[in-house]
Amino acid sequence: MLEEQLETGQADLVVHHLKDLPFDDNPAFPLMAMGRRMEPADALIIPSKRREPDFKRPLGIACKRQKIQLAERYPGWKTGIINGDIQARLSVLESGVYGGLILSAATLTALHQQKRIFELLPSYQMIPTCCQGIIAVQGRVGERVNYLAGFHHVDAWDMALAERAFGKAIGGERDDTMMAAVTTIKENKLTIQGLLIDGKGKMWEGMLSGDREDAVQIGAVLATRLKLDAAGPQPHRGYQD
Repeated sequence: MLEEQLETGQADLVVHHLKDLPFDDNPAFPLMAMGRRMEPADALIIPSKRREPDFKRPLGIACKRQKIQLAERYPGWKTGIINGDIQARLSVLESGVYGGLILSAATLTALHQQKRIFELLPSYQMIPTCCQGIIAVQGRVGERVNYLAGFHHVDAWDMALAERAFGKAIGGERDDTMMAAVTTIKENKLTIQGLLIDGKGKMWEGMLSGDREDAVQIGAVLATRLKLDAAGPQPHRGYQD
């Protein structure tokens, strides 16, 4: 883990895709700064020799949550989970095994592959994983990092606070509980859109707005509401595997 480099003194700072970090902060190695958020949406990629998706071949996805979310967007399109780094997934796509691939638009941009994007999936169709598109810098507690001021972006910080609070309140993404969230900020108002999926594939969605200084509370409250909705008799939406 990158934290081990901080602990052993091999590094003074480490950089992460924030979506890959646990929702619980490590008090010894806090998050110090976050860069301007890149496009948070997921994207559909198709083979370079095609002008449209090949619906006769499966759609490559990263997890079951994406399969459930995409059932309405691409009804009847079979899916298959594909692992490996981005370059490996793109190579498999080009081999003809898959007719399309779902990847993070931000990751593609970071790898200068944004021209491969065929279609962005808006949040009303597919809410992305929490904190997707945010780069975070982690350091050791007590150390001064004033030099990061030019990199740090306050909107990304507040978005991350809300989405991480949402994920923590939901209980994290486990095999039997899947979730996603994305936040927008306009002036001083923060709006978070969240999704909860239970182990049977039933989905609950919600949205909550408030003052940006209440980002943590807003994220946690939305998560609590979705969990209460899920405990009720009827799901907001449903999916049959």
